[in-house]
Amino acid sequence: MKFVCTLVLGLCASSLMAEEPVILNDDAITLASDTVIQEEAGRGAGGIWLLGAQFGRQSSLYNNTDDEQGPTPMLAYLGQHFFWKGYELGYQLNPMGSPSNMAFSIEAMAYEVDLGDSDDENMRLLDDRDASVMASLVYQTGPFEMKFSQDVSNQHKGFSLGLGVKNTYDLAPFEVELGAGFAYQDKKLSQHLYGVSQSESGSTSGDIAAYDAGSSQILQMSVAVNYAITQKAKLGVEIGRNDYFGIDDSPIVDTHHTIGSKVSFIYMF
Repeated sequence: MKFVCTLVLGLCASSLMAEEPVILNDDAITLASDTVIQEEAGRGAGGIWLLGAQFGRQSSLYNNTDDEQGPTPMLAYLGQHFFWKGYELGYQLNPMGSPSNMAFSIEAMAYEVDLGDSDDENMRLLDDRDASVMASLVYQTGPFEMKFSQDVSNQHKGFSLGLGVKNTYDLAPFEVELGAGFAYQDKKLSQHLYGVSQSESGSTSGDIAAYDAGSSQILQMSVAVNYAITQKAKLGVEIGRNDYFGIDDSPIVDTHHTIGSKVSFIYMF
């Protein structure tokens, strides 16, 4: 059962990019938590700390912008009801490990895009897409999840809705996980990520045309392989792809899909 910290739908901020793909969530933490759940079953464990690091790379969605890559620390606490991972803090109604669950969470640093990283001078003249704070409601049953997230920071006032499924195959000492998801982003969130205002267009002397974005969608697929070095330590490799729909006319978007990968190490205590 992966609910404790999966939240796999790719609707919150990535450690590398705003339009987070499935592959850059806390899957290493998720799979690690499964092992701990099994080990602690019947012992009334109060909580689990996870510490590690990952190195990720993701191709860029935006014009003349380098791929995002680099190391990221990983730190999380998974309690029976409360959980904390990175910029996200939440509470789940049922205890960790329940076959069905519902969670509420608040996440900072979501949907941030720094167009100043572009090699295009006009792109650098556009406003940065500052991070927002998203409040989320997640329902999970078995391998299926549904997640609704709403901006509560008044940054873009948009929302996202996603459906996801993940299955794990135990091939000890390996675990293979296949994931798929579909995310809907409303017009306000899409404008934040892919739109160009009249004032922004004016700052480029019209070289980048104004664009009012409509709603957009993301289809996500991922494959992860994790290796249990010990009962408490795991090494993981993951690759995934995001396909974007409804952004074809955006003048700041260079492609309609992104590819990402990561290598991660996690230790549980």
